Amino acid sequence: MTHCHFYDPNNDPPYDKVNSNHRKVIYYNTYVDSTDDSEGHGTHVSSTTSGKSYLDYGDFSTYNGNAYNAKLAFFDIGDTTTKSLSTPSDINAHLLQTLYNVGARVLSNSWGSASASEAGKYTTDSRAVDSFMKNFPDALVLFAAGNDGEDGAGTVSSPATNKNGVCVGASMSTTDSFRAVSTPDVTSKYYSENFMAGFSSQGPTLDGRLKPDVAAPGWFINAAKAVAGAEDGHCEVQNMKGTSMATPTVAGNAILIKEYFQNGWYPTGKPVLSNSFIPSGALLKAILIQSGTNMDFVTYDNNGVYQESTGGYPSNIQGYGRIQLHKVLNFGQSSTNPISLFVRGSADTSSPYYAQISTLSEVDTYTFHTSSSSTQPTIRITLAYTDDLSSVGASITLINDLYLTVTEGSTSKTYSAYLPNDVDINNVEVVDITSPLSDTTYTVTVRARVLSSVQSYALVITGDVTEAKWNVTSTSDSTSLSNSISSSMRSTIIALGIVIIVFGALLGVITYQLRRAQYRIEETYDADEDIANDMQSHHSRQTRGSTHRSNGRSRNQDNLNDIEHRELTEHELQMISARG
Repeated sequence: MTHCHFYDPNNDPPYDKVNSNHRKVIYYNTYVDSTDDSEGHGTHVSSTTSGKSYLDYGDFSTYNGNAYNAKLAFFDIGDTTTKSLSTPSDINAHLLQTLYNVGARVLSNSWGSASASEAGKYTTDSRAVDSFMKNFPDALVLFAAGNDGEDGAGTVSSPATNKNGVCVGASMSTTDSFRAVSTPDVTSKYYSENFMAGFSSQGPTLDGRLKPDVAAPGWFINAAKAVAGAEDGHCEVQNMKGTSMATPTVAGNAILIKEYFQNGWYPTGKPVLSNSFIPSGALLKAILIQSGTNMDFVTYDNNGVYQESTGGYPSNIQGYGRIQLHKVLNFGQSSTNPISLFVRGSADTSSPYYAQISTLSEVDTYTFHTSSSSTQPTIRITLAYTDDLSSVGASITLINDLYLTVTEGSTSKTYSAYLPNDVDINNVEVVDITSPLSDTTYTVTVRARVLSSVQSYALVITGDVTEAKWNVTSTSDSTSLSNSISSSMRSTIIALGIVIIVFGALLGVITYQLRRAQYRIEETYDADEDIANDMQSHHSRQTRGSTHRSNGRSRNQDNLNDIEHRELTEHELQMISARG
């Protein structure tokens, strides 16, 4: 709490109470204690998600987090003395809901089971995550995949084996990230952001589900360093690696996606508050997956450096790939590479953006038309939904099975989702049309193979699309798509990354409070509204993480894709600060 990313000279730390006046941390649950260990795992990952230096000049803001205007809440599950982890027996009721009750809506967890026997299994904790998301549809829970990828397939740890949340793997960072640490052959092409990190745990789960869901940089990440006895407001940073470091990057991006919809940027690409709606956790997950980019290779660091294939796309090494939000979010300004965005997936059942399948006979139909341009970018369609609860240890955990079909024009040509044999397994489907025809109508249908109850869902469509219409049985609704993304945003909205490191102590639960002040307008949110959370701790068994103290201003993967503050409109939406 003394680091400049969290320190408030005017307010004491809010231990076991809510203080919305604190400039950064509104809640700190001292479940185990109120300190971080010497490795500073909790401090580091919280900084990555939404840390912001109270000294806003010079280099002090260089390492601000992805969603740096978000507020934080912490739930401390790490014992700094024993280096052990202690979680409530019911993480749904006593951890996730505790944070939700103080406003948390994006919950990022850089911890997992230390038991190798639980790898890949659908455990009590996995089910608890699914239960929480089913009961609180406006929330999204993220978990780090784990750091046992060098042991091969089936190494994702619980609770990252849940169905409804997001399991995060770690990709490499830019070559510059490695120059601040002692790493062999850092000039090798294998040390680049286009490769997965070999330590990142791999799927599938025991019932065959794809894991991880997405990836983000996690080798190395430069963020806040915990220093025992340091003076108030100190700003030291350190490099760390692991899926713990990748997870808060994805969480920070999820916060920004949530902000995008709640401030009315959709569908026009400009902030119109009357267009605001509350996105479901399923929609946040679908947007993240929609933004995923294929990485062809994985880099290992085991007795030397070598690389091998990630096994195709998507795969149980990279999931749907490295997130890049510039591929999805539309800011309504002219560009040489226009992107159109169409979504369904409100958490509010009364919203026009809410979608559900009620019966096996229901067919939801979406039609969209491509532009007349002779060069068409890939059209991607993603379906995601928060499934009903399964039994712990079930051989098949999927309860409701929704699926996508896509047809082209008046022909009989049909496009299928990735993983064509994926029946009764995953609650995500993705279709890519890599060479779409110009001036052509495509039809997307959503229906159910198996349905035990009414199932809400999220749908995302991107491409050079001029119009989309929605038909549900006899009811129709039309939404026009804005055509472009700002060229100033095109370099990317992806952020930094985080990983599971050995000695995670402080379970930082990052709480997000949406700030309309970010747009420099007068409206404000309630103090307890739209808060995100980032929980982090550690695996008690040995992990493959490492820590390096950074002396001075070394560049790292936080600078991936040249992200920095950008003025997007007259409201100056500063989406991400991730400069290394």
